Amino acid sequence: MRSAIAIARRLIPEINDEEASALAALVEFRNTEFHDDSTKFDPTILTARIPDCQVLVLKLLAFSNDPATAILSKDDSAQFEAVKAAKSGDRKKRVRSLIDSCKDRFFHLTAEQQEAKRKAVTPNFVSAVTTGGAHIRVEKCPACATAGLLGGRPISSSDPMLKDNDIVVEVRVIPEIFECKACDLTIKGLDELLAAGFPHEFTSFDSQDIIEHFGLDPMDYIDPEEVAREYHESAYEYNDE
Repeated sequence: MRSAIAIARRLIPEINDEEASALAALVEFRNTEFHDDSTKFDPTILTARIPDCQVLVLKLLAFSNDPATAILSKDDSAQFEAVKAAKSGDRKKRVRSLIDSCKDRFFHLTAEQQEAKRKAVTPNFVSAVTTGGAHIRVEKCPACATAGLLGGRPISSSDPMLKDNDIVVEVRVIPEIFECKACDLTIKGLDELLAAGFPHEFTSFDSQDIIEHFGLDPMDYIDPEEVAREYHESAYEYNDE
């Protein structure tokens, strides 16, 4: 595999060290799955390398003069392109400086002040969908380790499915912003979020209205005369008492 990667890099000089390393990690992970029953390979390492693999795929497609949609769905193609654009600029130094600044300010507080801030802003949910359609989920702040909020826009959704007696759709989300109210850290844009170590995408579940999903009309299941009769009977029993 190393020989194949070396050949690819000679043919496509744009492939950088991170992308080549990410591909090698992916191959190692698959080999571990196929040939080793142990769990020594940390899957979080693979997750962190996926953005580099996505950029590599686009570079290979460009070399072969094929559009991304030749092997990717329209949604995946858009997501890969978004990651490529985000990875094109090195924001690690700026983001690291921002995180360190917020971290330093937070940990200069007393232990009691830190705990009070964490308690005041800890959300009482794991994920949510805003009225505007943005998807939010709780993520640990890279500066102060408090529970902050990672938000983004949906790029695709699954067919409706049954989950815990609810009808939901699984939504793929591209992160756009992270906010921590405890240390006032705000990171905007996929490029800076990737530089901070956040995932390139996350999934969320959006509940569906069962009446709308099945096209039901509640009046088809209600007998107005029976409702009126029950109402008058209950009113009569009350007056009789």
